Amino acid sequence: SFCEVCFSAIHSSGNRTKHKTQKIPFCSKCGYQHASRVCISCAASSLLSSYFCDVCFEHTHGSRKNENDGHVIQWLVLTCVECKIAAARCRCLSCDDIFCKGCFEKIHGHGNRLKHKIETLPYYTETIHRHKESWIRVKRRLDQQHASEIVEARMAQKVTIASAVRIQSIWRGCRDRHNGKLFMKQERKLTRDEWGAQKMQERLHNEKKIKTRFLAMAGFGKVLGGKKKLQQ
Repeated sequence: SFCEVCFSAIHSSGNRTKHKTQKIPFCSKCGYQHASRVCISCAASSLLSSYFCDVCFEHTHGSRKNENDGHVIQWLVLTCVECKIAAARCRCLSCDDIFCKGCFEKIHGHGNRLKHKIETLPYYTETIHRHKESWIRVKRRLDQQHASEIVEARMAQKVTIASAVRIQSIWRGCRDRHNGKLFMKQERKLTRDEWGAQKMQERLHNEKKIKTRFLAMAGFGKVLGGKKKLQQ
């Protein structure tokens, strides 16, 4: 809501010049409160002015028990969800309901409801309410979309990480198998070389042993030191 001076200053240029406006009527009785309702019966009979605020309507049309003598009322703003006979002046963000000041103080005056956050409402018409509800639905849809995008991004990240781990596991397995084959090849080569060297030593030893026996049988064998001393 704006006064005429502020509205003209803010909406004098740009796209705001295209904004639709709705003039807020004042109470015909007191002249300084915004009107919350129109009395169709009074407007038709021209006995009284038709626009009323909550206080002036109660003063001219009866008590808060809706004793209006059959007058037809058209609301300009949304009513309190509790009493239904006064204009909504505040919204409880925790309850997500709109109340007049009296009902809000009555319901939220004790217990855990004292901690509820309150939002003061401007001239809260049905059009504003529809726009707000539409905005809330859009915001909720965008929040759900954003949450689903976050979940999908996390799932994609998990799939990417799992794929990367799988690829690394396969690559490391191939690398380790290749290195293992090379290692086993080298070990088998060392084992064969050691076995061949051992067999070569055994063959040389056996050849030397046969040669020694052959020379001994031919009489060219070496005389042992013990026998030589014994002959002397």
